[in-house]
Amino acid sequence: MAMIFPVLAARRAAVTVEVIGRWCSVSREVVFTEELAALWKEMLGDEADVNTGFIANGGDSLKAVLFADRVFRLTGRELDYLEILEAPDAATLAASVLAGDRE
Repeated sequence: MAMIFPVLAARRAAVTVEVIGRWCSVSREVVFTEELAALWKEMLGDEADVNTGFIANGGDSLKAVLFADRVFRLTGRELDYLEILEAPDAATLAASVLAGDRE
């Protein structure tokens, strides 16, 4: 019986680390999505809708290039301005940037 307890304790510790890692990952995604939404509004105006595409909010290729530059400064990931123009909303763009971080 004494040998089982350390094994269970080790499993519990591994699960705790895994849960904490997932929480941190989710938290990072939420924070980044909020930062990107704030940048979206900064670049396109306070009335911009984060649930609508960049172009539909009055964005153009120049603003997309500036937006890509700001994303690069935040994340270190290069983002093609066409990705910005073609994204259906800010959340999709955030997911794309975060997916690139995992590659």
